[in-house]
Amino acid sequence: MLRRSLPIAALLLFCVSTVFAQSGNATTGAITGRVTDSSGGGLPGVTVTANSSATGLTRTVVTENDGSYTVALIPPGNYRVEADLAGLGKASRPNVVVLLGNATNVNLLISPQITEQITVTAAAPVVDTTQTGMTASVTEKQIQNLPILSRDFRALATLTPGVNESFGGRVEANGARGIATDYNIDGANSNSEFFGEQTGGTRAPFTFSQAAIKEFQVIRSSYAAEYGRGVGATLNAITKSGTNDTSGEVFGFFRKKSWAATRPGTINGQPTSESFRAKDSLQPGFALGGPIVRDHLFYFLNADFQRQKLPIIANNFATRPEFLALTAAQQTAFLQKYEGLVGYPYAQELGYDQTFNQNTYLAKVDANIGTKTHTSLRDNFSDFNNKFNQNGFQVRSNQGDEHDRFNQLVGTADTAVSNNIFNQLIGQFERQ
Repeated sequence: MLRRSLPIAALLLFCVSTVFAQSGNATTGAITGRVTDSSGGGLPGVTVTANSSATGLTRTVVTENDGSYTVALIPPGNYRVEADLAGLGKASRPNVVVLLGNATNVNLLISPQITEQITVTAAAPVVDTTQTGMTASVTEKQIQNLPILSRDFRALATLTPGVNESFGGRVEANGARGIATDYNIDGANSNSEFFGEQTGGTRAPFTFSQAAIKEFQVIRSSYAAEYGRGVGATLNAITKSGTNDTSGEVFGFFRKKSWAATRPGTINGQPTSESFRAKDSLQPGFALGGPIVRDHLFYFLNADFQRQKLPIIANNFATRPEFLALTAAQQTAFLQKYEGLVGYPYAQELGYDQTFNQNTYLAKVDANIGTKTHTSLRDNFSDFNNKFNQNGFQVRSNQGDEHDRFNQLVGTADTAVSNNIFNQLIGQFERQ
């Protein structure tokens, strides 16, 4: 059994003084575009406001000389974008979708001949055409609705081009080994410094509940400055946050070993084996989020409990020729001595359940401070107990237990200082 305790503290602070440099990063997205008149000329000095009805977050910027603007460092979600120039009128775009790590382009037209408001109803494109790297996003809707046997959100990474699942559920890309993939959760490093893979390794079924992940992206090349630890790919995810509407889910997943089909003993005359044996599995849990102070302070809570049993039928040495060659008295004496050592009948050595029991908890608080700053504080704790965890069909007394714990506390603060200066602070404490 391996036990280790590793405290990690990481602090990242950076400022960006270029309008387009911070269009989207590890925890946020952005809205960019131009405001023009009917002739196509850029309109300077136009007030552009992006507002989220879900959280009340409002960001306001002013267009540059060429009419361009950037609303940076905003949490992914749906926004209403409105441009207003006194004396000329308004233009608005509802339902602008902002994805993690992407800049959504929204161009607005204000005609000098019309003083009333112009509303464009088409949804904004969700593909960031300014990115040079190969990046694919997996949205909240996909995470919620697509079936995942493992209940581990990382399995959905295989829906993106060039990504495969390797041994132990590892995510591999670009021909690199699965342990070479880099993980960021809420902007913080979420790698195992010992094993070189996701925190918690492949032993635990998961370290973050699927119900707690809002969305993630898989970045396979041309990393931006805040990425780059992964040789094959970077999997960048954010957890859910509360909104002005109280909402949640209660879930339960149940699976019986007996429901699985039985593989025939031979196929085309060749013997077969059960490489992946069916388990009894039970997984209840819940997720709940809502407002503490409407438009300003929010909470999100999640708990996920997995209980799995894998029946083990151990190799029976009492059927081996060496044992059968003993006399009946010798066999009886041997088994009596054996049972006296292990403390239970020999039959219990041959049939038992290997268990995979996990409890995962997440708590998160988000706050909007004025119109320029958004902050969050999140803690995720995972406790995994694997009883009789040795590989192979060994007798019960030759098995062991593994108990792994993981805790990660992450705090972030995103501030739009001005049109051209942005600041993001990420602090992390992790213990494995």
